[in-house]
Amino acid sequence: MRTRVSTHGPVRRALAVAGCLLAASACASVPRGVEAWERGLEISRGDGGEARLDKAVRLWTVAAEDGVVDAQRELAERYSIGFGVPKDAAAAAGWYRRAAEAGDPWAQVKIANCYERGRGVPQDASEEDRWYRAAAAQGHPRAAYCVAWNLDCGHGVARDPAEAVRWFRKAAEAGEVDAQYSLAWRLDNGQGVGRDRQAAIPWFRRAAEQGHAMAQYHLGRCYEFGWVVEKDPAEALRWFRLAAEAGDPDSQNFVGTHYATGEGVARDLAEAARWYRKAADRGDPRAQRNLAWCYAKGKGVPEDAREALRWFRLSAEGGESDSQYSMGRRLAEGRGAAKDPEEAARWFRRAANQGNPSAQHSLGLCYANGAGLPRDDVQAWAWTSLAIKGGSEFGPKVLAMLEARMSPEDLERARAVAAAFRAKEEELRDYERP
Repeated sequence: MRTRVSTHGPVRRALAVAGCLLAASACASVPRGVEAWERGLEISRGDGGEARLDKAVRLWTVAAEDGVVDAQRELAERYSIGFGVPKDAAAAAGWYRRAAEAGDPWAQVKIANCYERGRGVPQDASEEDRWYRAAAAQGHPRAAYCVAWNLDCGHGVARDPAEAVRWFRKAAEAGEVDAQYSLAWRLDNGQGVGRDRQAAIPWFRRAAEQGHAMAQYHLGRCYEFGWVVEKDPAEALRWFRLAAEAGDPDSQNFVGTHYATGEGVARDLAEAARWYRKAADRGDPRAQRNLAWCYAKGKGVPEDAREALRWFRLSAEGGESDSQYSMGRRLAEGRGAAKDPEEAARWFRRAANQGNPSAQHSLGLCYANGAGLPRDDVQAWAWTSLAIKGGSEFGPKVLAMLEARMSPEDLERARAVAAAFRAKEEELRDYERP
């Protein structure tokens, strides 16, 4: 009879010993990593220039490899900007990922940003969204805002404006200022949620009080036009000024208009022109138009027809139809430049195509008189009739003059041209309507 030799005891003892050794190794690595991290911090704060930083980076690398998240974050940032190490986007992304995988929400946002911008990793919208959601799940307000933005745009996920609003609200309630403004804007415009201007105002205000320029601008508009709140020019100006001082050109233009009209502040034409210029220099077409009128009429600045024409041109090129019309008038009359009927007609047409009644009337006259364009009574009648529809008071006399010299066939063609343009205008309005 053979004797059975049990191996359970030795195996168990071997496993127990191995387990203790592994545990001891793991326990030892954490203090080693923490010690390296803290020693690196101490060295980095001392004297010694580049050699000091090199030594600190070597210690932080040891700490980071041992799983110290603070060290991983430190190295990621340094590789990202090239401070104390060569700039290396891939290395930065690698350390951000290590910290993110350890559950650090700040690093999760950073690696999401890498995937969003393609810094050190290929652009990947789905990976970007995954990491933003991981951070958002831990209550990171900026991550929640980014999740909302992706949902709103359909970036990396199926577009879902209603779900976006839910995330915007979550981030806004956590104090994320961009989310507060975004939520207010969607409530104000009814995007992804029922339109509720009353509910939008507190969110605009919360963001505005934190210095959000666009929220300040929108709150200014609410007081300017009496939307939900009582109309208050002085309060409107207060919010416009805050946004204007932050560089918002729309607000700068509004501040200029308040000084020009004396609403909510003592009238000061020089101050109005100063604010118009700030916005005009930033490319705002309405401010460029307003500054042009300052030069055209000598209000707040010396009268200067050439300078007026220069600003009208910039505004007109930016799509401002009133400035396009003004360009036409000045070139037709030779104000600020030599007369140029052909270019005047081109500007009248650009404004007329945007539905500007004064430009439509002037373009009709160009066709009626052959000024800058070949004489064409059909086109003249069509544009004049459109101008009348838009409120032109001089149109009926021109139309009567044209009808007296047009054949019935030409008159029928003119009506068809006008009807086709009106249909196009309505189609554009339908397209722009929210």
